[in-house]
Amino acid sequence: MIVRPKDLELGPRRWAGSVAAPDPAPGAGIDLRGPIAFGLEVEDLGGRLKVSGWLHAIPRIDCSRCLLPTSVIVRREYDLTFESTEAIATEEEVELDEADLDIDYYPGDGIDLRPILAEQVLLDLPVKPLCGEACKGLCAQCGTNLNEEGCDCEAPVDPRLSALGELRDQL
Repeated sequence: MIVRPKDLELGPRRWAGSVAAPDPAPGAGIDLRGPIAFGLEVEDLGGRLKVSGWLHAIPRIDCSRCLLPTSVIVRREYDLTFESTEAIATEEEVELDEADLDIDYYPGDGIDLRPILAEQVLLDLPVKPLCGEACKGLCAQCGTNLNEEGCDCEAPVDPRLSALGELRDQL
């Protein structure tokens, strides 16, 4: 889904629908193959394109405790500004101000919105996703999933704390 500046000559355009995330998958433990539902408006601001809207996706991501895949609901609103790479000054140095840091660049022919939508989904993923708040994770000794079964492993005693154990035994 590519938006070109010439598509906006008659004014802002609106789109709604769903798209599949672009291939390949962005990283280990993240699956964006499901559809990304979106609604967006693209507006020409005199050389800059403003893309704003909302998205909804349900990617699968590995739980950070037990490593089993789990679904995460992503609902996000976004407001992005793009400028053509042809507008970048190449011969002189230019000091960037704070507003320039919020601008992304696109090749002169147009903006492909699929990777942008996928990026917005990735930005809203939790840093430490959990399959549930009560997830017990994996045993640090044998790797058993403690949500499914228990284990008889004993936690190793830190040798630096052995003096405290001896003190406890004397009491």
